[in-house]
Amino acid sequence: MATTDRRTELQQTIRHLTSRWAQVDRQVLKHVFPLLARGLPVTKAPLVEASGKPAVVIDRALESGRVGLDADDRIEELFGVQLKPTLHRVELDSAILFTCCALVAHVVPRLLGRTVRVISTDPISQAVCRIRIGRDGLEAVEPEAVVATMIVTDAVTIHEDAPLHFCDHVHHFASGDTAAAFVAGNRKRYTIRLEELDAAAEALYAAIWE
Repeated sequence: MATTDRRTELQQTIRHLTSRWAQVDRQVLKHVFPLLARGLPVTKAPLVEASGKPAVVIDRALESGRVGLDADDRIEELFGVQLKPTLHRVELDSAILFTCCALVAHVVPRLLGRTVRVISTDPISQAVCRIRIGRDGLEAVEPEAVVATMIVTDAVTIHEDAPLHFCDHVHHFASGDTAAAFVAGNRKRYTIRLEELDAAAEALYAAIWE
């Protein structure tokens, strides 16, 4: 894929993801992330306190945000930031989160306003990618050859099933070779530099949560 085409496709993907979240109550839901960052499921009571909104407004916001709940109706996932293990582990000073894909892992430090350590597993080689990301972007990467993958999206399928049509295709890879092997399995996938993925995360954060 040519560089110009890739940039256009990435911009379109950000628009598609943004439109999926266009109707959510940001003023309430943004308070979920620092509560999740404690590493435990979130009940509605601290969310009411943090947002200053009544319980009925909280309920509507949670429904609009399609939050993931555990068996006790506590929040354990929002916007792909979750407590259940995935290939993308986000380490904080005192807790651990996981994300649905590599892109959302890069959004987390923006959501929390703090530096995080992302530990991702290359799905082809099983090699570990270690990335430190601050509120202003990349700070350290190991190995230096880490790249990422993205997929061409459309507005319909990303609304129907974002995990299937987007998240499952967006990963970190320890080398360009393993990324190329992953891309070869699907004509819509393509490889991008880590800096491009981080810039896309900044754009996605600004479009939805600022």
